[in-house]
Amino acid sequence: MDHPEKLYKFRSLAGDSGMHVGRTLFEGEVFFGSARRFNDPFECLPAFVIEGTAAQKTEYFKTFVSELSEVPREQVDELSARLASQPNTLDMRSLQDTFKSQMDVFPMFCLSAVADNVLMWSHYAAEHAGVCLEFDGNCSIFNEVRPVTYSSERVRINVLEDNYNSRTVQLTKSPDWHYEQEWRLIEIGTKPGVRRWPPEALTAVILGSRISEADRGRVMAWVARRTPKIAVRQASMSTKKFKVDIRDLP
Repeated sequence: MDHPEKLYKFRSLAGDSGMHVGRTLFEGEVFFGSARRFNDPFECLPAFVIEGTAAQKTEYFKTFVSELSEVPREQVDELSARLASQPNTLDMRSLQDTFKSQMDVFPMFCLSAVADNVLMWSHYAAEHAGVCLEFDGNCSIFNEVRPVTYSSERVRINVLEDNYNSRTVQLTKSPDWHYEQEWRLIEIGTKPGVRRWPPEALTAVILGSRISEADRGRVMAWVARRTPKIAVRQASMSTKKFKVDIRDLP
């Protein structure tokens, strides 16, 4: 997939979100969040499986059974083999919860490759009353941005192996989310929080088709005071199609 020339972030202007938009405009501040707090309940949840020979499965369970003080040493092998023979022994939900709890050390910033998607405006920009921030995809901060892959199958992790790629899990979502055309910047070993980007990373702000006059005036005042200058565009509903049109403002 080609690296996008532009990347977009849809935002509401209500409450704290509006304040954060202002800080992005003036300070270059963006927030890298934890996948545990994203709106997709399947976010970063792989499908854990146990696939291998009977001997491999027995050895896997023996690791846990041998730590149970109430199990006599002479019964460890027998109980491990019995557990290995039962297909539903593995507590998948516990494994998933454990995996997802580790996502805080992989904070990410999510963007879209499109600015004119009706649903993106509806879901992330206060039903078209917010704004869409346009970033320069060629800016060096986006050198490591990666596209999300959409699949009806969750990423499989075989607990008997230790060769899974956590990045694949973080970049795979259901086809239901394909409309987002999402790209992600993912950090490793840090914490969720504010990051500061160079001012030239932001290239434009697009006003929603339902933006209020008060919010329009607020954004235009922000843009007028900003250095370096950025473009301002206006989104509007097409008069003939179910689509969003975007035009430059003088």
